Amino acid sequence: RHRLLLSKRLVKKNLAIYLYTEPSGEELVTEPSVCAIFRKKVDAVCISVRVYDEYLCISNVHFNPKSSIEASYASLVNHVGFDTPALGRLRSRSNWKSPSNSIDTDRQSNKRPSGIHDHDYVVVAGCFNSKISAKSIQLSSSEGKGLSKSQARMSKIWKYAMLNQFSPLRAYDTLSRLLSKKKAFPGFMEGKINFGPTETYQPTTNILDPKTVPSWSRRILFRSKDFGRLTCNRYSMANITTGTSKPLSAFFTLNALMSGGQMSIQSTNSKRTRPRSSMPSRANSARSASPRSKRFSMNSELNSK
Repeated sequence: RHRLLLSKRLVKKNLAIYLYTEPSGEELVTEPSVCAIFRKKVDAVCISVRVYDEYLCISNVHFNPKSSIEASYASLVNHVGFDTPALGRLRSRSNWKSPSNSIDTDRQSNKRPSGIHDHDYVVVAGCFNSKISAKSIQLSSSEGKGLSKSQARMSKIWKYAMLNQFSPLRAYDTLSRLLSKKKAFPGFMEGKINFGPTETYQPTTNILDPKTVPSWSRRILFRSKDFGRLTCNRYSMANITTGTSKPLSAFFTLNALMSGGQMSIQSTNSKRTRPRSSMPSRANSARSASPRSKRFSMNSELNSK
């Protein structure tokens, strides 16, 4: 019952949308559009789809490690643009600072949302090259005796890593700090990180490479026009040893709006390993104000190659 709606490959990144269809043949997701960019600071594959009366944008990105996360994010937002042909009653929402619990008639237009921030829901997954800010690590007077400050900080990092105590290290994660200070990805959120660093590992093992600083470079972020309509139910790291980094998976619940009411799309587990968004069709043709249960699952694999 799954079929490929749309896929796009750029260099070593691939993003695909799979749909789950009920026997009736009715589909929940329509009007797919794709955009790929290859810039100095970021390269990305983005797909935009319509979910009833709202729009979802899913992006697979890779930020240049030589650029700051803020600069790469700005380049992503400035260069991603979807074609906006007249497609009937479509809407665009560019003002994310004015949340609403219903469809706004003043936001109706004849064009698909063009930019990332114009979409009602956004998921950005990929390699953000977020690092542990070693220079920010505080040292006590007894730590690092006989070592330089740089060596002492690295010693402290690996002390936590060898004991699998990663919570103290996440306090120095650059992306987490930017999110909390709203210096990049404004309005975006992230599921709770209950897993170890995504890199760098010794090839074909689960052993961190002692020559590098552990980091959570690969992440999955999401944003909703109305708080609580898009939530992360599961956020995990796959135990795959084919490369030097670990892929992540995220499963979401999306409460999408439809004409005359609200529809609930709930996440389900999936064992597929390619980036995808899988949504079933409408439970029935009647639209009302009461929520209707739907399932929406996303499994995003982020390779380090």
